[in-house]
Amino acid sequence: MTVPADRAEEARAAMLELFPDGFEEADRPGVLELVAYTDPAGATRLWRAFGEYSWSEVPEDWQHRWREFHRAVRVGPLWVGPPWLEAPPDAIAVVIDPGRAFGTGAHPTTQLCLQLLIDLAEDDRSLLDIGCGSGVLSIAACKLGFGHVVALDHDPVTLEAAAENARANQATV
Repeated sequence: MTVPADRAEEARAAMLELFPDGFEEADRPGVLELVAYTDPAGATRLWRAFGEYSWSEVPEDWQHRWREFHRAVRVGPLWVGPPWLEAPPDAIAVVIDPGRAFGTGAHPTTQLCLQLLIDLAEDDRSLLDIGCGSGVLSIAACKLGFGHVVALDHDPVTLEAAAENARANQATV
C-alpha cells in the first residue's frame, strides 16, 4: 500500500492493528509504502480498511531468496556467516543458519556484543544468553573459550535453530 507522506502515521497505526505481527515499510520521496505478507483473510481486512489496494504473488522460492543478500560479518578474529559461504582460514568461524530465528551477526548491537565477548574471553567465565535467537552470541562465546554457556529463549522455533547451529559449530551450549 502506498500512502502520501502526510498520512503515514495514520496508515502505520492501521497496519499495526491489522497486522500486529509486522509489516514492511519503505520511505520514498513524498510517500510511504507499506507491505504486508498475508493470506486471503488479511487481504479482505486490507480492502475493508483502505478500499483499493494492490497485491502480487510471492515467488515460490521466497524461503531461499533472502540468501542472495545475506553476507558474512567480521568482528576481530570472529567470522560470522552462513553455511553457504566459506570463512577465511585465519578466522574463528561461527557458522549461522538463522532459519526463522533472529541473529545473523549483521546488527550493530550484535557486533558490539561480539566485541565485548572477545574482550572478556577467559576459560573460567560463564555466559547466560537470554533471548538467544539463532545462538550467534552463545556459539561465539564457546568458540572464544568461555567455560560454561547457557542459551535461553521462549520461542521453540528459535530454540531449535539455536540447537542446530550449536551442533553445526560443535559448540556445547
